Amino acid sequence: MIIFFALILMIFIAGCIYFKKVNPQEQIFNNCLVMAVFSLILLGVSISYNNTSNVASDTDSSLVADSDPADESTDADKDDDDIFADEESGAESSDDGSAADLESERQASESLARAESESRAQAESESRAYEESVAAAQTATDQNSTVEPAASNGGGHPVNNGDMNTADANAQGVIVGNANSMIYHVPGQRGYRMNSSNAVYFNTEAEAQAAGYRKAYR
Repeated sequence: MIIFFALILMIFIAGCIYFKKVNPQEQIFNNCLVMAVFSLILLGVSISYNNTSNVASDTDSSLVADSDPADESTDADKDDDDIFADEESGAESSDDGSAADLESERQASESLARAESESRAQAESESRAYEESVAAAQTATDQNSTVEPAASNGGGHPVNNGDMNTADANAQGVIVGNANSMIYHVPGQRGYRMNSSNAVYFNTEAEAQAAGYRKAYR
């Protein structure tokens, strides 16, 4: 009976440790604590009752003439064995609980470290993707803003192969003026290609100047 109540007490103590550290739940912890105290009381009552029974048994044995001293020694040894067994059981339960707590803490630390590593990797990946998109957009902008020299079709007149919309200068004339700025451009100049809605064509610079246009500086 003592061993039974001792085991019950150890189980509730282990439960209190588990629900306090590993899986904190206040209500269950309080219930386990109450049950552990109750088991401790029952264990004390059982030990007291057992001791009373042993005393009574010893008294009765002393009144009997043919009482065997070896029996008393056996009972005392048995009680000592029970006490040692209870202490060893309590020590083993405590060790098991400590080992479980350490293992749970180690696993929680590893999980936290993995989560932080994955978060950093994702942030770095998003940062690289953003930088690459910005670089690609800048490259496209630079390419669109770059003005290439006008190509020649072999006849001496330039051909518009750029991304602007100036009409074919071979059909209209070799001088292209900007109606908004009143500036004309000759083949090879930076502003030679422009939107066709703003373009005015002349065959010669003199014709452009006569129309009130001035030559672009570059």
